[in-house]
Amino acid sequence: LLNTVTMTTLAKAFFFLGVLVGAVLCEDITVEGTLVAPGVDFRRGVRITVDGGRHVTYSRVDGTFALHGLSSGSHIVEAVCPDAVFPQIRVDISKVKAGKVRAMLNDEARGDPLDYPLRWHSKGRPEYFQPREKFGLHTLLANPMLLMTAFVAGAAFLLPKLADQDQMNEQMKTMMGQLQQAQAQGQQSRTPPPESLR
Repeated sequence: LLNTVTMTTLAKAFFFLGVLVGAVLCEDITVEGTLVAPGVDFRRGVRITVDGGRHVTYSRVDGTFALHGLSSGSHIVEAVCPDAVFPQIRVDISKVKAGKVRAMLNDEARGDPLDYPLRWHSKGRPEYFQPREKFGLHTLLANPMLLMTAFVAGAAFLLPKLADQDQMNEQMKTMMGQLQQAQAQGQQSRTPPPESLR
């Protein structure tokens, strides 16, 4: 039988062999960079996420950051800061060349690669509030209620002028003739009956 010293030595050897195989199979690549945003105080820390929150880290006081534990492949890196807007970055880590990192802006189809270590520039400051629209003639004329009122008023003034005056006069004469005939018939029906019928 094996003595305890040999068993302990054998267990240590298997442990270190497992750690070595795990380190080879599970890559542990670190991506480093610096956030560049004029006028932003990094003392609060900017939250940096990889692949929607799979890895999360915060920037240091000077704006530098390090993402540890990344595997080979493509990763989307985002920075969340209330004082600056940073574009998304796609980081490609090579499987063939160990440790080779290439990064580019995610919103560009074929953009220029960024230098490594990353210098991540902000797009500017976020706009949380929409400025109030100023009063002007354009805003007044774009009001739908004013447009409907102007259309109705224009129709009331223009439609009578568009109609044919001769035709309107003939219609007025026929209407007046009909009205006079109706009044004449109404007066005849109101005449008192003769005394013999009373």
